[in-house]
Amino acid sequence: MGLFGFGRDAEPEREMPSALQSARADYGALRQSLPDALVLAAAGENKAFPKGQYYFACTDREFLFLAKVAENEASAERYRACRIKRFPREETAASKPRVETGPTAQDGLLRRYAVQPVTLVFANGRFGEARFTAANNKTTERFLQDNLPGCALLPLFDRFDRPEKAYEASCKKGGGLLPDGTALEIWREGENLVLLRRRVDYYSQANEFWYGTLPVADIVYFQEKGQIDYETKVSGGGVSIDRSGAMWGGMFSMNANAGMLESAVVSEPIRTERIEHDNRYVALAVRQAGAKAEIQFGYGALAAFQQMIPEKSFEERMPSREPTAAEQIEILANVCERGYLTREEFEEAKKKLLAKL
Repeated sequence: MGLFGFGRDAEPEREMPSALQSARADYGALRQSLPDALVLAAAGENKAFPKGQYYFACTDREFLFLAKVAENEASAERYRACRIKRFPREETAASKPRVETGPTAQDGLLRRYAVQPVTLVFANGRFGEARFTAANNKTTERFLQDNLPGCALLPLFDRFDRPEKAYEASCKKGGGLLPDGTALEIWREGENLVLLRRRVDYYSQANEFWYGTLPVADIVYFQEKGQIDYETKVSGGGVSIDRSGAMWGGMFSMNANAGMLESAVVSEPIRTERIEHDNRYVALAVRQAGAKAEIQFGYGALAAFQQMIPEKSFEERMPSREPTAAEQIEILANVCERGYLTREEFEEAKKKLLAKL
């Protein structure tokens, strides 16, 4: 180092940010000022909101919009042109019109629906009416619930209501009314059982869902069927030859024929294991349009049906004593009148019961 600093290594000059970098930094600061924003897509029908995506945020007094710029945008002018648009809440109406679309397919009782984007409409004297769409997912649901409760989504993709208490049930055999081996969520809504095909990614990334109803009046009864079987499994008890033991036994035994075998034989203990096979299931007897069907659910669905349709329990529908032939005919006549038996089936059963009198 030279005297008075002469000869000292010069400090490198700091590189000045480019116009593009400065514009990106300024835009980043605007974006950070809207931390809890929802991404909306404008339809492009309003001059104040050209077609594209926007960050949308709310305060107690204002609605805030910021055009979303792609991260790889190479134009500084594009960033500089973005400003937060502010509109007083008291002067701006927000609404959520329902998008009505029918099912795209049907499998028995279940109908498939496509998940539609959420539509939001803002109206203000300065820009008229602007229409946006948002993703139909949990993020949008939470945002609207917290910021625009008047536009809150229905629990099931903004199409159907869904109670907090729903029962899970596994359909083993659908009897032509439900797909075999389907996991379902079931709840009662008035005089219908509502059936939702359960999926792990529902309410997150699903683009479709299966939904249907079963009138309670079409259910004849539900009943526990099957039993628990047990199997005894026996293992072990085998005999094997330890070749290393045989070799050493032969080397040190005076009687090679006896010593080698005695030291080499290894026997395994006999083990028994009791295995349980739960073959119980819940049968749901259904009659629709004169046709009978039985849906078989996993045994875990029994408690759900007892809570939702206790009046359809097979035990509840059967008298505590054996009814007389005359009483049975009366019961069958009532069942026939309600459409659960055909007239031919009733007459055949009646003939057999009359023979017992």
